[in-house]
Amino acid sequence: MSRRILFVLVIVGVVGCEGPTAPVAPPRRALGSAPAQFDEAGTTTTKSNEFVDLSGTVTSPCNGDDVFLSGSEHVVQTFTTDGVTSTMKLHINVDDLKGVSTSGVEYHLNAAAHQTFEQQVAGPSYSIETVLNEELISQGSAPNWIAHITETNSYDGTTFSTTITRMSIECRG
Repeated sequence: MSRRILFVLVIVGVVGCEGPTAPVAPPRRALGSAPAQFDEAGTTTTKSNEFVDLSGTVTSPCNGDDVFLSGSEHVVQTFTTDGVTSTMKLHINVDDLKGVSTSGVEYHLNAAAHQTFEQQVAGPSYSIETVLNEELISQGSAPNWIAHITETNSYDGTTFSTTITRMSIECRG
């Protein structure tokens, strides 16, 4: 099921097409990167905050429409370590990707993805939780694609496991 999550995240990133509408390397507009902060317990936290311009073609899973979208995504990354556990949090918000399909239908992509990666510094164990909410909305009678997914991948040093606690993917309209 991880491949399905990856596919959905690729749509969030609006990447991967061949031909004249292939995306170019996106420029980044950094809003700022906070210098590492230390607290009394020895915990270090670093945070970055930026916007990334995106453009590319995606195919609507509901009707096969190829849609060229452009706009930007907001990316916030936080890395924290206390010498025992390292945690990286990634939040991506896409709310202004707009475009037109090859059939002339206007679309708007709303998406939010949040991923938390936690690893023990002294060992190989880790866990990754991914939460994704995404909507590819048509501005006409074409069906809308709605996805809500929560997945946790973990490794305890010997066993890898994947748990999907929420999976709702549908075409509406």
